Amino acid sequence: MENLFTKIIHQNISTNEKIFSKSSLSLSLSLSLLGISFSSNAQVKFIPKAGVSYANFIVTSEIPDPLKFEPKLGGAGFEVAINDMFAIQPELVFIQKGGIFTQDLLGTKLELARTLNYLEMPLLVKAKFGTENLKFFVIAGPTISMVLSGSDKLGSDTKDIEFGYNNNQTQRGDFGLQGGLGVMFKGVVIDIRYGYGLANISNTPNNIGTVKNTAISATLGYAIPLGSK
Repeated sequence: MENLFTKIIHQNISTNEKIFSKSSLSLSLSLSLLGISFSSNAQVKFIPKAGVSYANFIVTSEIPDPLKFEPKLGGAGFEVAINDMFAIQPELVFIQKGGIFTQDLLGTKLELARTLNYLEMPLLVKAKFGTENLKFFVIAGPTISMVLSGSDKLGSDTKDIEFGYNNNQTQRGDFGLQGGLGVMFKGVVIDIRYGYGLANISNTPNNIGTVKNTAISATLGYAIPLGSK
């Protein structure tokens, strides 16, 4: 069975780029990492939120596209204002990423679901426009991630993923960029983001093939003021 997993995930790699997707449960808890040291009267908002994350792999290989998607939701966040227009939004996020791969083997169609559980730490800048009750915003910044656990499921069989820096292992660390936009109306916050991983999370050399994470997420939350100017 182990060889079967290896064949499905690490097979003849070419220069054709494929995108593999799996909708995922995203549970985020955002913490202030900056100590709010830039202003003694900074406005801080705690934003519990729930949403949908549509996670993807971008892979340079011949593995077929994913078969199906199953969206889930969950989350929370902080916003620390610099002034009326700009804010810093450092976060600590738990998010599942992965993909569902299909492969024909001797006339039998196989489906393998790969799930990776990440602890993700974005550091975002938010620009806000509008009135006190209605604000539109754009948000962007870098993010770093550390995988906590992961598994491959083939039929009724589940196998834990091996993490490390050897061949056929998956890297624990990841980093990338996030960007998005949203609206806040009387404290209700709608946020849509796209995240792109810059790191090759597989240990296959870059000149042979790469595996990178991407995700589109949408959340609904409510901003609770914790401090005011």
